[in-house]
Amino acid sequence: MAKLPNMKPLFPGTLPPPPGVTPNIHFSQSKWNILTQVLCITITTIFILLRFVTKYVASLPLCADDWVSLGAWALSTIYSSLCLALGPLGIGIHAWNISPTKFQRFNKVGYVIEVLNGPAIFTTKLAILLLLIRIFRIKKRFVLFVSVFSAVLGLYYIATTLVVTFICNPVPKFWDQKRPGKCLNTNVIFICNCVVSLVTDVMILVLPLPVIWSLNMTLKQKIGSSFALAVGAVACVMGVLRLEVSVRTMDDYDKSYVFEPILLYSSGEIAIGIICGCIPVLPALHRYFKKGNKSSSYPSYGSGMPVSQRECRTMIPLERIPSTESTQQIKV
Repeated sequence: MAKLPNMKPLFPGTLPPPPGVTPNIHFSQSKWNILTQVLCITITTIFILLRFVTKYVASLPLCADDWVSLGAWALSTIYSSLCLALGPLGIGIHAWNISPTKFQRFNKVGYVIEVLNGPAIFTTKLAILLLLIRIFRIKKRFVLFVSVFSAVLGLYYIATTLVVTFICNPVPKFWDQKRPGKCLNTNVIFICNCVVSLVTDVMILVLPLPVIWSLNMTLKQKIGSSFALAVGAVACVMGVLRLEVSVRTMDDYDKSYVFEPILLYSSGEIAIGIICGCIPVLPALHRYFKKGNKSSSYPSYGSGMPVSQRECRTMIPLERIPSTESTQQIKV
């Protein structure tokens, strides 16, 4: 949060109101925040439930990406719940309508939200990357690149989460500017995280496309396999909007007001990532009920070949789908 200027409390709110504006400390909560966070929690919960129901009824094994998706959903739910907790504290409300005591509580919750943002975004991205590794495991160079990319991303988010956690010395100075101590430049760190999140969203969206379209599948299969990635483009849009608002409002002292759209875009970006990670799993549920197959193995998502119940790595046996580049590049 930006440091507030020293001024005498001659008004009920945290900031002086503009000329001609009468402060109202008995404000109503922002409806946009409530609507967005409830939708994020509800929709991601539905998709996660469908993902695990699909795995159960179709006798598909639970793999690493499933468990990471579950963790991402848990973090996303906590994140949105904390955003909801900011409602009574003044998210989306001008600071001159928020008492200093309430604004301090606002900053405490905001601190937890900023610390949680990195892990929530990373686990969401990691679940998708692990799914890509499992789907395209026969593409050795692709798997190697995605594995290294995941590791670098993990190191970055560990580092940035530690920086955000200890951004102020002492930590309570983050929400109490009267305390002696110092803080790092919050705006620079937050905008840097926005840029990294946006760039990695685009990379995750684009990386699998050349592999998908190099396979000797029908046009319908290729389009179907690319559908989840197309949905992921919405997350990129959210990232662009979040970055634009962050840059435009970085020097605005009215943080309780300008912070709302940033939180809404951030919550939406995380939720869309979780949904994208679940979409490739769900067609198995449709085919299960369509064919009435209740055996221990089940057709894979794209190829229609049998799936091993014991091995996650053979969930999508692209070995049986020849590449348009060279069939010798794909080995069983």
